[in-house]
Amino acid sequence: MSLANAVRGMVLRGKVLRAALNPRRTLLQLGIRGDETKDGVELLLPYGMSALPLAGDALAFAVMGLRDHVVALCADDPALRIADLQPGEFGFRDARGQQVVFRLDRIEVTTPLKLVGSIGGDLDLTVGGAVTARAASWNLTGPVAIDGDVTVTGNITASGTIHGHVISDDHATL
Repeated sequence: MSLANAVRGMVLRGKVLRAALNPRRTLLQLGIRGDETKDGVELLLPYGMSALPLAGDALAFAVMGLRDHVVALCADDPALRIADLQPGEFGFRDARGQQVVFRLDRIEVTTPLKLVGSIGGDLDLTVGGAVTARAASWNLTGPVAIDGDVTVTGNITASGTIHGHVISDDHATL
């Protein structure tokens, strides 16, 4: 066998048939050729990334040309591609339409589901521009301090004690 044929035999393209997590790795079952199936193929991903692919294409390598030692470097589903990327942008998308896109001018998080952030310490948020937030309802729990002017359009309902001075529209102090 020539060196060129040996190298060609190391690179495999297949279909992800199944994926499972073992305690440390994502393992794939790959369909390599018409009738060849490889089980226990380790999926190697970029540092810090985790994935359990549903199906799709895979690029795999037979380490040292040995067909019993195959690793997959990529698993891809063309249906999950983000269509509107500009040069230099990248992102991640799942089958439910949730995605994180690193845009040239922002990070964009989109989900039709619930978005959860869990912070064990403090949250310091500095915004150089305006903040606009829209929601069907807001619930704030805990002491809330506002430093600055507050404009309210609509009614205010309060229970408990109101400290300080409240001035009504007719300037009568309550």
